Amino acid sequence: MTYPLSYPGVCRRAFSLCRRHALYLMLTLPALSLRAGGVTPTDIQLPVKEIHENNLTGTAVGAFMSNDAAASSYAYTLVAGADDVDNAAFTIDSKGVLRANVVFDYETKSSYSIRVRATNNLGEFLERTFSIHIADVYETPEKLDANNILTPNGDGINDLWVVKNLDPGKNNTLAIYDRIGRMVYTKKNYQNDWNGSVNGSHLAEGTYYYVLDLGPKQFKGYITLVRDKR
Repeated sequence: MTYPLSYPGVCRRAFSLCRRHALYLMLTLPALSLRAGGVTPTDIQLPVKEIHENNLTGTAVGAFMSNDAAASSYAYTLVAGADDVDNAAFTIDSKGVLRANVVFDYETKSSYSIRVRATNNLGEFLERTFSIHIADVYETPEKLDANNILTPNGDGINDLWVVKNLDPGKNNTLAIYDRIGRMVYTKKNYQNDWNGSVNGSHLAEGTYYYVLDLGPKQFKGYITLVRDKR
């Protein structure tokens, strides 16, 4: 059945249909704008802000986010401005991942400052600065630099068994044995403080053997204990 254009019922139905479609478009436009990335960035997050020293160039630090984890239509760039002093040490890839541009050394520098801009597809942007921390990695020595004689007589020379290239801040375990293999001393996180005594009692003169466990490596050697007989 066909109706003339002037038929009142058809006009009312057509007008009602147009209004419903117009309302639908008004309700969905913000959502379409969000999917297109047109949301003004109001925050920039970098959940991971630490990287281990002795890294490879290109190693990922973390991924930037803006507003929420689902908002992915932002471009992230390193920009000049306040606290941008270490921008050159990093790059940001096309997916918004911050990557190392250099090999970091904790002992040289332990914290870096960068300035980052997040830009949406409308050209609106927000900038924020971040501090990137370098995690210290225990660099196990190839050999121990330690004295092999102990003369605990209080003269300040070889009164303690000292490992010069030991990092006291790192986990290690020291065990010292006598000549027949009995453990006479043990300590976790050795601090270069053994003076040839155990629980206040002096060990007898002689040769003792040590095992120093640094995690990745174990070092073994001997210590000659000499007492002042005067």
